[in-house]
Amino acid sequence: MYFEIQHETRYTYSEPVHLGRQTLRLRPISDANQHLHRFEIKVTPEPEGTSALSDLDGNYATAVWFDGTTQVLLIETSSVVETLRANPFDYLWQGPATLPLNYSAAFSEALGAFRASLVPQPVRDLGDEVARIVDGDAQAFGLELTRVLHRRFPRVIRQHGNPWDAAVTLERGEGSCRDLAVLYMAAARSQGFAARFVSGYNTVPGENEEHDLHAWAEIYVPGGGWRGFDPTIGLAVADRHIAIAAGALAEQAAPVSGTYGGNATSKLDTYVTISEVPSLV
Repeated sequence: MYFEIQHETRYTYSEPVHLGRQTLRLRPISDANQHLHRFEIKVTPEPEGTSALSDLDGNYATAVWFDGTTQVLLIETSSVVETLRANPFDYLWQGPATLPLNYSAAFSEALGAFRASLVPQPVRDLGDEVARIVDGDAQAFGLELTRVLHRRFPRVIRQHGNPWDAAVTLERGEGSCRDLAVLYMAAARSQGFAARFVSGYNTVPGENEEHDLHAWAEIYVPGGGWRGFDPTIGLAVADRHIAIAAGALAEQAAPVSGTYGGNATSKLDTYVTISEVPSLV
C-alpha cells in the first residue's frame, strides 16, 4: 500500500527566542515493514546549519541550528511511503515456548538496552496476569497483552506532554496512545521481552485524511525480529502503520527535540494529512 503524508509542526513563542540545536526525527523509516520512496523537509526560519545523522537507535535524524531570534519554528515534511507487512505474523517462532522469555546469550546482550527496566510491582502483576491468561505461552503473550490493554484502558487525547510512567497509566485506568505504548513496554519487559517505543502514523480505512501523530510498541520476537503491537486499537501492527522513529525510551523516538533560550512561553500545533494513493506519486 502507498501513502502520501503531509506533516506540519509549528512552535509559536510569546516573545522572540534563540533556538538551540533541534533534532528532527520525521523521516519515515525504510526497513522490512515499509519503504520510503520520497521525503522532503523544509524548516523556517532557514537554519544556519544542517547535519543528517543516524542516532543511537539507527533512526535517520536531521540536526539543525540557528542564528538570530524568532517567534516561530515551522517544520514541514512531505513523504510517500510503501507499506509492506500485510501479515504481522509471517514468521516462525525460534525461541523458548514458555514465559518468562529468555533470549540466547548473544541476543540477550545485544538487546540489553531494550530489556533493562525497573518494572513497578503493579505493572509486573499485570504482566503475570496476562501470562496466566495465555498459560505461559510466550508466542501468544504479545497479542494478548495488546488486547487486554485495549479492553481495559480507554484512550484519552493528550496533545502535548511526555508519556506517563507505566504505573501512572495503570493507576489512572486510561491513557493516550503514547501512555499505553509505555505501559505495554513495561509489562512486556516484565516477562523478559525486549521492547521499544515507536512514533509514527496510523491510518484507518474510511477515515478522513486528517490525522494525529501516533505511538505504539514493538517487541523483539525470536525468529521474527521487531514486531509492532498497538494497544490503542487492540491489534498487531501491519500495513496501515507508518513508523518514523523507534527507541528504547520514548524520548529517543521523539519526532522533534531541542531547546530554546529566552523569557517566553511556547505553543505546539501539528497538522497531519495522510492519503492512500494507488501508486508512486
